Amino acid sequence: MSNQFLPTITMLVSDRRRLEKLARGAAEQGDTDAVSLLGEINRAEIVPDRAVRWDSIVTTGFVDNVFRPIGGGPRETRQLAYPEHYTPDENQIPVLSPLGAALIGLKVGSQMPVFAA
Repeated sequence: MSNQFLPTITMLVSDRRRLEKLARGAAEQGDTDAVSLLGEINRAEIVPDRAVRWDSIVTTGFVDNVFRPIGGGPRETRQLAYPEHYTPDENQIPVLSPLGAALIGLKVGSQMPVFAA
C-alpha cells in the first residue's frame, strides 16, 4: 500500500532506537513481521520523548492503547509489548506482529489497514 494512503505516525526517539534494533535482528532471522515494523519505523516522524503526550499516540508499554477493528467489533484495550515482556494473554499485543507494527505510532483517531493471516 502506498504511503500516501497511510496515516502519519509519530514515534518516540527511545522507542525508535529499541524497535529498530529489535526489528533488524528479527528481520535478519527471516521474520516478515519485522520487515513491516522496519517500514513503519522508517516512515515515522521521530520526536523526543518529552515532545508529545504519551496518551496521544500508541507506544510500547502504555496500558491504555485502545483500538477498534474497522467494520465493527468492540473497542479493545491492550498493551503493546516487547518480546521480553510479552505474555500470551489477551491484554497484550506483541510489537513484532502485524497488529503491533500497524498500531505503533498511531495518533488518537487514526485508522490503519492491517493484513494478518
